[in-house]
Amino acid sequence: MRKTDKVVELIIFAGQSNMAGRGTAALAPKITKERAWEFRAVSDPTKLYPLTEQFGYLENNPAGIWEPGMKTGSMVTSFVEMYLTDSEKTVVALSTSKGGSSITEWQPGSAYYRDLLERIHKAKSWLTQAGYQVERVTFLWLQGETDGDLKRSADEYQGLATTFFQSLLEKDVDEIFVLEIGNQRDEPDLYLPIRQAQRNLGALERVTFVPTSLASMRENGHMIDLFHYDQYAYNLLGKEVAQALLAFNQETKRIKGLIS
Repeated sequence: MRKTDKVVELIIFAGQSNMAGRGTAALAPKITKERAWEFRAVSDPTKLYPLTEQFGYLENNPAGIWEPGMKTGSMVTSFVEMYLTDSEKTVVALSTSKGGSSITEWQPGSAYYRDLLERIHKAKSWLTQAGYQVERVTFLWLQGETDGDLKRSADEYQGLATTFFQSLLEKDVDEIFVLEIGNQRDEPDLYLPIRQAQRNLGALERVTFVPTSLASMRENGHMIDLFHYDQYAYNLLGKEVAQALLAFNQETKRIKGLIS
């Protein structure tokens, strides 16, 4: 193992069903890189597993994040495969998503929040004890459709998300990336307040808003029901998010004077 392989980025994939993935695993890209792993904080927190779809399928905690059989194919392998193309990083992926969850259910002290923190702490502890150096803890957040269905206002969603994010940023994660949700298939304006709130959240310190093409998937025929997407859409989403993070990393290096 190269020395650089012991330096890892822990990436947390959090949110609701479109992060969990309702696609088709067989149509997701296979990981060709050797530096992509899943840490299974619930089902087997004793080692790293090669990253595959169905990502997070076994990570069900009856006292917290619980959706057995629901994770059928996500954006995760597409993201990691693209992310590692131009990176010497080793990535450890952590599943923390729950379909149908509202932003109110992720507030500090809630069951999902406690489970999220426990998974993060288990991953950090195991990696440290195994001799890895965690270079960055990156939190990818794709959530909001349920709050759109509830007609939550942009201001209320933004306030609740801010509380959630600021709590995480105190000591548990280093950077948060808010991935733009799409539209409800039959009521395409229903999620506009949530999408506006997501853009506004990008103004917070250490929070970055990531535009996506999910909003165009309705017109392009890649929605499988009112809320979810086919694997084509998830694969494209993964690539878009990876490209956004690679650009973020390059800009961060430039600001620090590491590159010209």
